[in-house]
This record gives sequence, structure tokens and C-alpha cells, in this order.
Amino acid sequence: MIFMTSIFFSLSFGPVSWVLASEVFPTKTRSIGTSVATCANWAFNVLFSQVSNTAINNISWKYYLVFICLNAVDFVIITLFFPETKGKTLEDMAEIFGDEVDLSALHDSDDENMAPEKDKSEIAEKA
Repeated sequence: MIFMTSIFFSLSFGPVSWVLASEVFPTKTRSIGTSVATCANWAFNVLFSQVSNTAINNISWKYYLVFICLNAVDFVIITLFFPETKGKTLEDMAEIFGDEVDLSALHDSDDENMAPEKDKSEIAEKA
């Protein structure tokens, strides 16, 4: 049963809590948001570790079914309601979650990064 619980958790909500927390927050609040999400994750881990002995003594192996059912529900919720983030940039994620993205700042920084290359090509052409 322990292996089944681990498999269901690893395939459903296990990795989502780490990856999604780092992607959904705007740049200004990403560090604090990820910190709070990590703190909450570990707080619930401590909670489950504290109540597990009591639960196993009271309902024995059925306690694992609680986790399997909760993870199955999480899997359905994530599949239906969480947006796909694979292959998206952080700017794309900001748009998905309704944040304002200043694309002109991105284009300005691209132009600045390209400037040294333009200067080098002009120098090469003149030589």
C-alpha cells in the first residue's frame, strides 16, 4: 500500500506543488510566493506525520486509501482546471494568469543585447 500511495502521489499532485508555485507568481512576488508555498507544503507534511500514527492505529491500512483518494481527486482537478505550462516562458505564464506584461521592455533589452553584434559587423564591413 505504501508503494501505491507513493505512485499515485508522484503521478498526481506531488511535483505540481513545486513546479506550479514557481511559475504562477509575477516576477515581483515570485520569491515570497514560492517561499510561502514551500512553507505550507512542509507544514502539511509535518501535520500528516504527526497524525499518521493515530490514524494507522484507528483505521489501520484504510489510512492509505485516504491518500490514494485525495490524490485521485487532485489529479482530476489539476487535469481539468490547471493551465498547461509546458514549453511556456514566464512572460507567457504571466499573461495566462492575468498579469500585465510590458513587452516593450523585453524588446528594448533584446535591442541592447544585439547592439554589440551590430557594432562588430559594422567594424568588419569597414575593414
